[in-house]
Amino acid sequence: MTGVANDRTTSWFAATAAVAAGAAAVYAVSPLTVVFVLLLGSIVRRGVRGLSGRERTLVGGLLTLAIVLRVLAIAGIFLSTNPWREPFRALFGDALFTIERSIWVRNLTLGTEIGPWYRLAVFNPYGGNVFYYYLAYLQVLFGPAPYAITLLSVAAFAGGCVLLHRHARAAFGAVPAGIGLTILLFWPTFFVWSISMLKESVLLFLSATALVYVARLASATGWWPRLGAAAAAALALALLGSLRDGAIVLAAGGILLGIAVRIVTLRTSVLAAAIVAIVVAGAAASRRPIVRAAIATEVEAAIDRHVGHWATPGVHFQTADDRFYLGRIEAIKTMTSAEGARFLARAAVAFVLVPLPWHIETTSGLLFLPEQFAWLALIALGAVGTWVGLRRNVLSAAMLAGFCLVSMAVIAPNSGNVGTLIRHRDAIVPFLVWLSGVGFESLLVWSVRRQPLVAPAFSPALAQMPHTT
Repeated sequence: MTGVANDRTTSWFAATAAVAAGAAAVYAVSPLTVVFVLLLGSIVRRGVRGLSGRERTLVGGLLTLAIVLRVLAIAGIFLSTNPWREPFRALFGDALFTIERSIWVRNLTLGTEIGPWYRLAVFNPYGGNVFYYYLAYLQVLFGPAPYAITLLSVAAFAGGCVLLHRHARAAFGAVPAGIGLTILLFWPTFFVWSISMLKESVLLFLSATALVYVARLASATGWWPRLGAAAAAALALALLGSLRDGAIVLAAGGILLGIAVRIVTLRTSVLAAAIVAIVVAGAAASRRPIVRAAIATEVEAAIDRHVGHWATPGVHFQTADDRFYLGRIEAIKTMTSAEGARFLARAAVAFVLVPLPWHIETTSGLLFLPEQFAWLALIALGAVGTWVGLRRNVLSAAMLAGFCLVSMAVIAPNSGNVGTLIRHRDAIVPFLVWLSGVGFESLLVWSVRRQPLVAPAFSPALAQMPHTT
């Protein structure tokens, strides 16, 4: 028996030594890879903390599978690189330029000359923001890493998923949270964004941080927890504003809308007074010339941006009247209120329904159809989930729905290219899936037991509900 124990100990030490040697070799080649692998492991541990039984196994397995698939995809991009033709590859031109620009900033920081053309590209105001400097700083610390830096997207995506899953679980129950997590982890287009050095995953993480910590601020007891939650939310919003113009408007607008809904629903009398005040204030404001002029200016600017996107290469769609595409500047100057109203209504419909069947002209377009059907299902289930969620946790449901509505109000009128719309529209998917999970669970409860849609959670509710005929 002692010999067997010694053999096991020896095997354990040998395996440990092999793993350590492998990790040391990887660290020598790419220190940032090891750093992000350790970070991803801690994210998975955080995701299953406090869970038990099948739920812990399921959540841990889903997170691990999603991360492994993304790491393998990045490894595949690395292996497909032809070093005789290109120093490194990326899935999209924007992602490639982001990595290149961050390396140029790193070289300038370290005093390495990069040449006049690259210097002009670094300081070109078009698309310029501090995101490149964040990436450059990481590579100053750990060395240039055009592939390992992409793991930042994977880590940010996984971290955002964990934050929102734990928040949704506390607010709505384990089953809706599990449904939302599964959808989000394997949403096809977000999978692609998360293995590219684009800002979508980082924006998701920061938006989730702001939303979750505002909710914690509302429920925290004691000054220090409140100050900590407020500081985290404020920092996340500030970073959002530095990464993309308008990102802070989407997040802050959704959060403020959720808070407003929570306040007015505290009492029935407050809700009634708020509805009356909104109607009266809206009617009064609509009669003021300065307000009408301001609205017209914003709609004109939206039409101008829409036509600009419509004119870009790719598949486009129209939401304005035909004359705006024939004489853009002259037509916008003479826009009528009816034309503006039609444009906004069509933009809202297009936000949900595009791409339509006649927009699909390629095989890749046909491959997108399953996701489009899934998107329409999310919208329908999300509407039900919002209604039910407001009865389970008003603040959380209202903030999630508020983020979706504010994002739609900003994105829809300013879109005209199908590909760009899909990429921007994905910004609301990480917040819509939890409401859709609530809607799916509630409809399932109703279909099985014919009980009200406001059941607190599927599993315990199903166990306690009497059978009906």
